[in-house]
Amino acid sequence: MDGTLTIPNLDFDLMYQRCNVDKDKDILHEINHVLSPSRAEDCRAIIEEMEAEGRRTLQLITGAGEVLAWCRAHDIPTALVTRNTRLTVDRLEELLLKESTSVNTNDIGDNGASNLISTLERPHVFDVVIARDDDAFPPKPNPASLRHILQHHWGIHDNNNNENYHKDDVATTYSSSSVVMVGDSPSNDIAYGKAAGTKTALLDTARQHMTTETSKESPANHPDCTIQGLWELPRWLWLNMDIPGSLGTYSPLLKYDTPVNTGKAGQAAVDGDLERLQQLPTDELFQACSQTGNTPLIWAADAGHVNVVEYLLQQYQSSVSTQSLSVHNNNYLNSRGYLGATAVSRAACRGHATCLERLAAAGADLDVPNDKMQFPLHFAAFKQKLECVHTLLNYGANPFVLDRKGRTPSLDTSNDEIRQVLEESMKAKERISNNAA
Repeated sequence: MDGTLTIPNLDFDLMYQRCNVDKDKDILHEINHVLSPSRAEDCRAIIEEMEAEGRRTLQLITGAGEVLAWCRAHDIPTALVTRNTRLTVDRLEELLLKESTSVNTNDIGDNGASNLISTLERPHVFDVVIARDDDAFPPKPNPASLRHILQHHWGIHDNNNNENYHKDDVATTYSSSSVVMVGDSPSNDIAYGKAAGTKTALLDTARQHMTTETSKESPANHPDCTIQGLWELPRWLWLNMDIPGSLGTYSPLLKYDTPVNTGKAGQAAVDGDLERLQQLPTDELFQACSQTGNTPLIWAADAGHVNVVEYLLQQYQSSVSTQSLSVHNNNYLNSRGYLGATAVSRAACRGHATCLERLAAAGADLDVPNDKMQFPLHFAAFKQKLECVHTLLNYGANPFVLDRKGRTPSLDTSNDEIRQVLEESMKAKERISNNAA
């Protein structure tokens, strides 16, 4: 957990010093099995005091929320094994839940994007948690806890993780090699995964173990992949594993018809006919087309009619301020239309930077994906709309968002200048996060 999902914030040197325990010993083992009861109790109080402060200042590592959301969107189960307490895990899940609420959830269908958007809106983020409080298992790198998860929670029984396995015991689709253990320690996390027969991924943010040639670790602790940022994991998974779900590895390539508008307001928006729009009842300006789901705002943003976008935004804000807008339209700015695209997505895709700026300034959410897990920044990057990329980033769009194939927008463009702009934005955001820790 520390160093993989969260920025490390506990001073272990100070903890060992205050508990008067040698650094080459396991402090929890010393407390539970070696120290006198009174001294052990004092040490537990010290650890709890330091961990309480750690919970207060806990911060997610860059990419944690995006990666968990990506896994949920693909129906990939996740488990957490940590020596932290349940209280600390609860705080971690609270942060992950909080991060997920920034994405619009209004009128979303039952599809991959729906999973992505509402992915962390559940009582618990992880399907399985084994924390320090669960003292039934020895600590990593002993693989007992991981074998328990594989067998008893995910129904995976094979020769890699169960020496008593017999072929006729259970019919499973997956083996332990379809699971990936992710961590930042070769000796604990990678050895732990390999002992249970899983694939392994090492998060090496400090570049201490970048290659097996330079690594000082035993070959038994060499990972299947090494990543410098957690957000790189989904791309590796997409390229090396079978990803389940309707948007996964074997999802068919579908062709869709060009949407056609049928409503009066929508047609006026497409035509850029502001005078005709002004003659329509206000309610019609906020109604979505029954065939496509597009609102007049989406049509106008797609067509690049700045004056129409400005008028619709003005009418929307006026209706909100007078509370005359119906409850069903209270998220009009972020309404998802044809294939789940928002007005922001369409403006970004078409390269209408001025429309995009007006939408962003009005408070539109810049990180709402469509049904295929494509975000506005992906559209702008792929379509090589540099001005739109700048506009999105200037208004706070997230450069770490992941499409269904695990790509950030920087990986979804053939334009070197756009790629550089996005990579610099990613580095800047990571620096800000690390400096705040």
